[in-house]
Amino acid sequence: ANATWSGVTNMTDGSLTLDDGGGVTTEESGINSNGSNNTITLTLSGSPALLELWAGPNGSGDKLDDQTVSATCGAGLAEYDDGINPPTCETDPSVTPPGITIEAVPLLIRSGDKADVTIDITADTDLICNIPNGFNPALPDITHTASPSVQNYGPYRTSTTTSSQIVTIDCAYVGFPGLPNATENVRIDV
Repeated sequence: ANATWSGVTNMTDGSLTLDDGGGVTTEESGINSNGSNNTITLTLSGSPALLELWAGPNGSGDKLDDQTVSATCGAGLAEYDDGINPPTCETDPSVTPPGITIEAVPLLIRSGDKADVTIDITADTDLICNIPNGFNPALPDITHTASPSVQNYGPYRTSTTTSSQIVTIDCAYVGFPGLPNATENVRIDV
C-alpha cells in the first residue's frame, strides 16, 4: 500500500524511519528533496504506520517531523490479508465479479414439497459461500477454489416448503475482507 508525505523541502541525504505498528521498523536513506513542496511516496506493509522524518543519513540528524498514516491500495487493487503475513495490495478480484448461477428445480412446487438447488461458480479467485436460508439443517459452507472453468455444486434438496421462498447464495472473497460479497438468489414459488 502507498502513503505520501507532502511538503518536504530542501532535504539532502535525509532518512525516513517507518514503524508499521507491528513491531517492524525499517529505514530508507538517501532521501533528497530540492525546492519546495516535494512529495515522498512510500510503500507500507501495515496500516496505520508511524513515519518519522530525520535529517542526515540513518537518522543521525534532528527529527524533522512525524505523522501517522493509513495506507490505501491504488486503483484496481484491494487489501489482501491471509491472517498470517502483513496485509498487501493485490489485484482486486471484484473488478471481474465471479459468475454465480443458482437454479432450483422445480421453480413451482406444491405446499409441503421440496426443490433441488444447484449452483455453478466460475471465479479466478477463492470464495467461501454460504446459503443462509431454505435448508434444515443448514448447509455447510461451500469452498470454491479459483478456477477459470465452471465448478458445479449440488444438488441440494431444500426443506419442506409451505410458502414461496428465496434461496440466496452469499460468497465472500477469501483474504479480501474489505470487498463486498457476491450474491445471487432464486425464487421457489408454492
